[in-house]
Amino acid sequence: MRRAARLRPVVFQSSGRRPVQIEGILHLPETRGACPAALVCHPHPLGGGSMHNAVVAAIARALEAQGVMALRFNFRGVGQSGGEHDNGRGEASDVAGALDWLVAQPDVDPERIFLAGYSFGAWVGLAYAQGDMRVRAAAAVGLVAWHYSGTFYRAQARPDLGVEPWQYDPHFLQSFTRPVLFISGERDPLSPPDEIRQLIDRIPAPKRLSIIAGATHSLNGHEQQVGELVAGFLTDPG
Repeated sequence: MRRAARLRPVVFQSSGRRPVQIEGILHLPETRGACPAALVCHPHPLGGGSMHNAVVAAIARALEAQGVMALRFNFRGVGQSGGEHDNGRGEASDVAGALDWLVAQPDVDPERIFLAGYSFGAWVGLAYAQGDMRVRAAAAVGLVAWHYSGTFYRAQARPDLGVEPWQYDPHFLQSFTRPVLFISGERDPLSPPDEIRQLIDRIPAPKRLSIIAGATHSLNGHEQQVGELVAGFLTDPG
């Protein structure tokens, strides 16, 4: 039976010993039968990030248009999600719970599960997906360099955003052998293309980098372009 595209508010539990309730919005594409599905993770909560971020919403809409069921959600402590911000620790459990819930949906093809994240969401999402083989391809938009680069972290530590030394992991993405797309704004000081290239040089293939001309970290005015790049890659990572 053909299903008309629509949005649906959802709630689910994070994983772990102390789960919290997480709110989300599910994008249901117009499709027949089992469809691919993707999780979309938002930027840093302490900087105002939420599932309503324009880039996150654009990615989810573009995935929906490509026939992918997309779930965007609020990390703990954001909006109506329970708990409180946990500097990436608890947020990894939010990602795990979101993936568990998404894969369990009756219209989802468990062999076609994707993940996309923006800024903080890219770091938390990919760090978790590295160990979860259900994620078949991923996209990192504006991946913030201080989360993985020891040199950049020491130069640009941001305690005001909850950046702590434990977040530096030299093994970040070293075992991620599934297709991954990186997107960075040409003028992004938080995710500089040169820093992203250094990361890409250290991780296994397949991998791809797209630079958005003239864009800063906010990607203001480039949301649709980013969404289309992510959706195009995840549905056909080559």
